[in-house]
Amino acid sequence: MKKSHPRYNKKLSVKDNAKKMDVAVSTMYHRLNKDNINRKKEKAESIIASIKEAIEANPDASQKTIAQITHHGVATINKYWKVAKGMETLDKPKQFKWKEKEVVVGKHELFSKLIGEANEVIGIADKMDVSAFHDFLFEKPEMPMFFVGNGGMNNYFPALLYGLNKSVGLCCTPYMLASMSDETIRNSRFLIMSAGGRRSDSQYAAQKLLKLNPENTALFTYTTNADNKVYPMFEDKSKVFVFSHPDIYRGGFISTHSKIFAYSLLYKAYTGKSLKDFHVDLTSEKCYRYQLNNSTDKITPPNKINHFLLLYGSWSEPVARDFESVLAETGVASAQLTDYRNFCHGRFMFASNHTRHDKKNEHRLDESDAAMVLLITPRERQIVEDIRENAIPSNIPILIIETDFDSPLATIDLLIKSNVFLSDLGEKGYGINLNDPPTYSKSIDKSKPVNNVKFRSEFKKFGEMRLDADDKPIAREAVKPRIKQKESVSEEELKEQIDALLHQEHHNSEILEKHPIYYPVPEKSDLYKTEQEHYDASTHLCVAFRRKPDLWKDMQMPFGNMNSGFPYELDGAYFHASENAYICGLFSNNTPEHLLIQEKLVAEKNGYEAKKTIRRKYKEKGRDDWESFNIEWMLYVVWNKVKKNEQFRDFLMSMPRNAMLIEDTSFQKTSKEKDTTTVWGCRNQDKKAFGKLVAKYADTQTFKTQVAKEKFVNQYLWDFCNYGEYVGQNIMGKILTLIKNCLHEGTEPEIDYALLKSKNIYLLGKKIDFNSH
Repeated sequence: MKKSHPRYNKKLSVKDNAKKMDVAVSTMYHRLNKDNINRKKEKAESIIASIKEAIEANPDASQKTIAQITHHGVATINKYWKVAKGMETLDKPKQFKWKEKEVVVGKHELFSKLIGEANEVIGIADKMDVSAFHDFLFEKPEMPMFFVGNGGMNNYFPALLYGLNKSVGLCCTPYMLASMSDETIRNSRFLIMSAGGRRSDSQYAAQKLLKLNPENTALFTYTTNADNKVYPMFEDKSKVFVFSHPDIYRGGFISTHSKIFAYSLLYKAYTGKSLKDFHVDLTSEKCYRYQLNNSTDKITPPNKINHFLLLYGSWSEPVARDFESVLAETGVASAQLTDYRNFCHGRFMFASNHTRHDKKNEHRLDESDAAMVLLITPRERQIVEDIRENAIPSNIPILIIETDFDSPLATIDLLIKSNVFLSDLGEKGYGINLNDPPTYSKSIDKSKPVNNVKFRSEFKKFGEMRLDADDKPIAREAVKPRIKQKESVSEEELKEQIDALLHQEHHNSEILEKHPIYYPVPEKSDLYKTEQEHYDASTHLCVAFRRKPDLWKDMQMPFGNMNSGFPYELDGAYFHASENAYICGLFSNNTPEHLLIQEKLVAEKNGYEAKKTIRRKYKEKGRDDWESFNIEWMLYVVWNKVKKNEQFRDFLMSMPRNAMLIEDTSFQKTSKEKDTTTVWGCRNQDKKAFGKLVAKYADTQTFKTQVAKEKFVNQYLWDFCNYGEYVGQNIMGKILTLIKNCLHEGTEPEIDYALLKSKNIYLLGKKIDFNSH
């Protein structure tokens, strides 16, 4: 049956047509689908025809008047008005428009700002001398070249260009070198690509390659400063290619400036051409189109897409890999990469199965959770047209990123345009900065989950990979994360940087007040975790307490253990500070010496002095098994303080219900013997750096007293709540947060009284039996 079948009448309903043709309604639907008859489209065409006829008869009539003439609703007239007037076509897919969101600004530049400076970065690269770099790339064409890098420096572009110009080009990570034999390394060429030369894996790669093949190993880097540990390893500096410029921003979570800079330098080095006439229009409309493939249905917004299927070819493979990397590393969505020729080997099934289906289909989705990304150069236009028509569902969202270049410039053009979309996806779609993305798992450190692995020591310990390896399991070892200190800020920029940081903090505060994000309430088992916690105060609600007078949103938070003013009774002893009670547990054996120390602790009114003077003086007299029960004892001590001091309990209950309490030890000095600042609390290096800036700024002001100066500094710190990342075990903060939640729920914390009882703890000569608990 064709559309022109004499027995089918499009003016009749499907039911009436079925009755006229003496078939079931379901059979009628089947025939319509088989002959590609779109009843919805036919109805729209009929409405448009009537509107068009009415407009021609009444050219000056309003939409309301046309609605009265045609007996259609005003909304229907408005929907088809432009089509009836010939201003649009019925089949034209609707272009998606963003509804912009507020962006949570973290400690790094906005991704959109950095990608917005792409043309300036390209201009800087164009002025660089790449002649020596060019000569190295074109030497020894008979040898394959490995481009060794991580992150933004691990890209396919240099390998693609090398393959087009000389021999086989491959990109690899430093870790992959462990799977290469010495002979493979001796028979190949290597270019280490490391922006700063600071990473231990880059150092490992340089050490290994320079040992086995120094003649054919070179370095591509942006700096020669003291932090660059790879640069000094090269005795032959002719094999080092340094491209340094102060305006190339290399900070943040994902590579942006440095990535565009590297692509531009590689283009110049391989082609010998200038980039001065190359310019990308960075407006979203010129960079990409997001629409349904061939449908006018409602489109799923990009921020509702969980899977992106990237199709690439010729010059666009490096861009596809970069797109996938940004999506994955920022935790936004997953991506699948397929070249155009390989797409129809079953991979089109994924696109079909994750798109809206017919209402009768039991697997119907309310919205598509997959979208196609089509990276198009002039070489792919015909195959894209064929794939869109034959292998992509009409109602799947597609992202079209296209270039008119058929040269290495196509890669750079597509790279920048795709990153414009990614910045829009993050900031306009999710309200996040992809250059400083949030992580919603408190156990993950987004900044350095693998950066602290010392490759040289690891490979020295295990040796290189080999075929005849001993088939025995290797015991695991605990890994202790490092806390990396930040550099201080110059005095000339003090006020300017303080204001800029406060501006970002205030913006974060506004967002968190409207849309607070909470960390999960700690469980009892969390107190015994030895790994560092990472609390991002710019994206989650955190209350960091430090000293008794400190304020949070004009509320007091005197939660430190050493604070006096909250006396309470504990098992027959009266303490001025909970720190004194806690230290009594260290000296809780049934000995005259311990009894004497405990009496001193009970008499001492200052918790700081109890720790500084009494504990330090008698530290050699403490219990040998102290660390087997000190956390449980602290929980017991603080819980009794909360129960028996109403004022302290009220302060604790005044904190936001789901806020994470954090003991801020950023400004505490570390002990040479044992640093507990990141055991009981956390350090925020950004807040510490901010405090140093304010302290330096205070030195330029005039104050009558030292107290007035300290108050001046503290006022700034109290105003700096929602910024930076707190790193540490935060046992004290967890204890207080756990207890606060128990108070709200009317329960008690799960104190292990059996453990405490087994430790035979004496207080002022009397053994605590814990039987009443």
